[in-house]
Amino acid sequence: MTLRLENIEAGYGGIAALRGVSIEVRAGEIVAILGANGAGKSTTLKVISGLVRPSGGAVYLEDRRIDRLRPYETARLGLVHCPEGRRLFANMTVLENLEMGAYQRGDKAGVKRDIEKMTGLFDVLGSRRAQLAGTLSGGEQQMLALARALMARPKVLLLDEPSLGLAPMLIEQIFATIAQIRREGVTILLVEQNAHMALEVADRGYVLETGHVAVTGDADELRNHPAVIEAYLGGA
Repeated sequence: MTLRLENIEAGYGGIAALRGVSIEVRAGEIVAILGANGAGKSTTLKVISGLVRPSGGAVYLEDRRIDRLRPYETARLGLVHCPEGRRLFANMTVLENLEMGAYQRGDKAGVKRDIEKMTGLFDVLGSRRAQLAGTLSGGEQQMLALARALMARPKVLLLDEPSLGLAPMLIEQIFATIAQIRREGVTILLVEQNAHMALEVADRGYVLETGHVAVTGDADELRNHPAVIEAYLGGA
């Protein structure tokens, strides 16, 4: 087991956001978290990465408890968070953003090789190394955010709404890249409102409703679950 949440309780200013959430992500999997706005999806990732301290329950990474660690400490353990909204350094170049992704690494030669790898994986970034990140298109910014996260060489990658605001063609490209990243051995916990695309690449999934797990199963089960079809897949 790579990542495990046990009965997580968390909130903001006394308002409960998560209520008894338990999630498991095994090594090499893509696990999707689905749900409407306000269901607690992003809060779940923030609890895992240390941005939100849970009021109850525990988080384990490879059987080590991590829910009392600071975000930079969880990152050192190989858990990397690619947040909703990209959160790039807008006034820094594409290259500088990639270098920031590797700021905790000390292997200069390896960092250089990984920059070349990222600009190969995301072709558009290679020709824009000197361009300010804030001037990129939305799709280019999402690619850079994902590449920056990969520069940390994650064991577990937390992806929050990677398709948000993107055109359909770019969404397909992003999800094809997510599938490729998994093939290279990275475990992925994916928060995504585009249930169709998420369940295409995921092995398993969890559906959150008002802060608790309402439905869980493998991707095929969720695609055929009446409640999931009605709420998230456009069924009647």
